[in-house]
Amino acid sequence: KSKFLSPPSMEAQSVSVDEQRPHALLFPFPLQGHIKPFMNLAKILSSRGFYVTFVSTEFVVKRLAESGGSITHRDTMVCNKTDDVRNIKFETVPDGLPPHHDRSTQNLLELFQSMEDNAYIHFHKLMEKLQNHREVPPVTFIVTDGLL
Repeated sequence: KSKFLSPPSMEAQSVSVDEQRPHALLFPFPLQGHIKPFMNLAKILSSRGFYVTFVSTEFVVKRLAESGGSITHRDTMVCNKTDDVRNIKFETVPDGLPPHHDRSTQNLLELFQSMEDNAYIHFHKLMEKLQNHREVPPVTFIVTDGLL
């Protein structure tokens, strides 16, 4: 069973009626072929009234920024300037690898192992932060792909 799917203990929070909408947390494996479909799903869910939190790694965000993406708000992930992501909150977690480590598909096993050993701790902290945030509805469901 995945460490990511074992929820940390969280206290219930009170949110306003406006915030009582489904909250989807999407966390793709940090490779382009996983991120793009998840971003499309995030946009679809957001357009249908879901509160969406999109989680990626700090390294992915940095790479996107270097390729000309724009930051949507403080401490958030980077998206193309044409993306409509106003209703999607972006969060990051570290992947546990050194900054200059090669994260290409040739080193997929190392990335997978590092995510398994390190990122879940930060993911759980993020879940606690979201669950205790007064202006964020409780996470209703989590969508990850098979590698997490």
